[in-house]
This record gives sequence, structure tokens and C-alpha cells, in this order.
Amino acid sequence: MKHLKSFRSDQRGAVLIVSLLLLLVMTILALSISQTTTLEERMAGNTRDMELAFQASEAGVRSGELRLTNVTDPVACSNLTTCDSLIQGTFGAVDFSQLAKTWWDANGVEYGVANSHDITEVTEDPKYVVRVRGRTSDTLVVGSQKVTYYEITSRSYGKTDTSQAVVQSVYAKRTLH
Repeated sequence: MKHLKSFRSDQRGAVLIVSLLLLLVMTILALSISQTTTLEERMAGNTRDMELAFQASEAGVRSGELRLTNVTDPVACSNLTTCDSLIQGTFGAVDFSQLAKTWWDANGVEYGVANSHDITEVTEDPKYVVRVRGRTSDTLVVGSQKVTYYEITSRSYGKTDTSQAVVQSVYAKRTLH
């Protein structure tokens, strides 16, 4: 019995040290997992924000295309000054994604009703611009038809103004001449 008692006295405190080391390792793992989860939540939020911006910008492009369906005389639109403010100006070779918000506010046509917030999930409604890219004769149809090609560019922000999406579309419209 004496031998067993002396063995216990020699081991005193070892279990405490091992337990504390295991607790330290588990704490470090928990902190690491917590930081990873926080990062993944931010990444998911940013992805959602970009998707909202893209979808709103796509809605702006579709709004511009819908407006073009009502244009009856694309020749009058080729001078870039008519068409009920459809085409706001001459843009030349412009990278629309690099233009400032002030440029879009001055030149873009707002989606939906002007000065209202039609798409509530984003910070502001998308804005779009339309420009005539060219005209050609339609050789696939008998008769005197022309095809006018329009470029529609739309820009929108997501839930925050740190994400933006710019979407472009080419729209072709046939008319009799």
C-alpha cells in the first residue's frame, strides 16, 4: 500500500497541466473557426451585394430595350439629340464602368419612374444610356428595311454603394424605309 501512495504523490499536478494545455489548444481552435466563419459571412454578403447590383443593372438594360421598342423613327435618333431623352449625348469610345456617379446622374436615364426608388433592394435605381451603333440594310427580308443597332449600357449599385455592376446589350430594330 505504501508503494501505491508514493506513486500518487509523484503524479500530483500532471493532470492539471495536461488539462490546461488541452483547454488552450481548444480555445485557439475555437478562435480560428470563429474568424473563418466571420470571413465567410462577409464574403457571402459581398457576393449577395454584387448579385443585387448585377440584377438591377440588368433591369436597367431591359428598360432601355423596352423603350427602344416604342421608337418609330430610328433615323431621327441617329443624331443623338431626339427620342425623348432616350439618348443623352455623344459618348464616343467610353469605358462606362470607369465613369463617375456624377456623370451617370447627369447623362443616364433612370429606371422606372424618375426620382423614385422602384427597386427597393438597392441603394438607388439603375441608370442607363443608349447610343446608336450603326445602321445597315436588311438583306434577309424582301422590301426596303433597315436594321438599326443600339448599344444600351446600364449601371447600378447593390445594397451598398461599394459594389457596382455595368451591363451592356446590343439591340437591333428593323424599320421600313
